[in-house]
Amino acid sequence: SSRPGVHCYDYCPRREDHRLPRDATRLRGPPPSVAACRLRWGSIQEPISVLAAVNYFTPLGASVHEVGMLTLPHPPTPSLRVASSPDAMLHWPGGVLEPLEVKSRCPFGEASAGMLRGRRGGVHGGICVRDNGPYEAMPPWAVFQMVLHMACAGRGCE
Repeated sequence: SSRPGVHCYDYCPRREDHRLPRDATRLRGPPPSVAACRLRWGSIQEPISVLAAVNYFTPLGASVHEVGMLTLPHPPTPSLRVASSPDAMLHWPGGVLEPLEVKSRCPFGEASAGMLRGRRGGVHGGICVRDNGPYEAMPPWAVFQMVLHMACAGRGCE
């Protein structure tokens, strides 16, 4: 729809009873690592971000498609297998393709020794929560990933 504030898809969570059994509220096992927290953060944020891309790009004329593993169409040697997996693919009129890769800054990090002694709040098991803010520009480490997505998508990708 082209009306302001009207999106082609809306996120509508279902209200359910999320009460846990009494014994399920206790922490079981060792606390999660920072890496595990960051991976979980990314897996939660990615589908929401792709939905935001659908709502943003569809009125502009693109369609957003799920995509699996893309393999390099013409590897330098037949035995070299190169692949990438973008979060989605934008299909524009005229056949132009653009890979979509979601990058979300995770608020979880390693707690400093001072934080663990209780000098600052927000700490549990060596993990702290902080506002890192958005990236100001594309992170340099993500450039190679995007170039690989474009190479694997083949002709028509920009």
